[in-house]
Amino acid sequence: MSDLTRIRVDNGDWECFEDGWKASCEKFGEDFLDFFPQSLPSLKNIALENEDRTHSGIFGLSGVDSETDAIFFANCALLKGYDGHVLRVRHVLFSPKYDFGELDVEDFQNLLKRLLINWLLISENSLKANHIKIHLRSPSDAVFLKELSRNLVNEDIFSKVESHGAWISVSKKLLDC
Repeated sequence: MSDLTRIRVDNGDWECFEDGWKASCEKFGEDFLDFFPQSLPSLKNIALENEDRTHSGIFGLSGVDSETDAIFFANCALLKGYDGHVLRVRHVLFSPKYDFGELDVEDFQNLLKRLLINWLLISENSLKANHIKIHLRSPSDAVFLKELSRNLVNEDIFSKVESHGAWISVSKKLLDC
């Protein structure tokens, strides 16, 4: 089971998230201040700037252990070359247990699957969009996510999957009503 929440600073969510990742770093004998030293402060600033915005925010995906497994920035915008809104996902960061732990490749794949499902849910609910454009951390993430997305084309969930550098773009299959 996964739980997706919007992480805000004003209600203590960011502090709770940060405390969890600090404790996780300590378990692995790592210094939290060295863990994504540029990315985490940037995400916190984005969270502060987006507190009152309905079209963007920082989101956290928790696992069965209630630890935040990943965080990311998402926003909904009209972009050139797309019909309708696009959910853009950037700054995807995995928790220390994925960076320092001894997890299997399958654990990473399962996290990417959970993220893709939740990005689809966000695009159906809070940040409605016909397309999802995802910026990934590594080429292997892109290869796996692209293949997974292609499988979802076969399942009639997505109509198109494209990749450009570190970006993967998927277009949802729109239902005729």
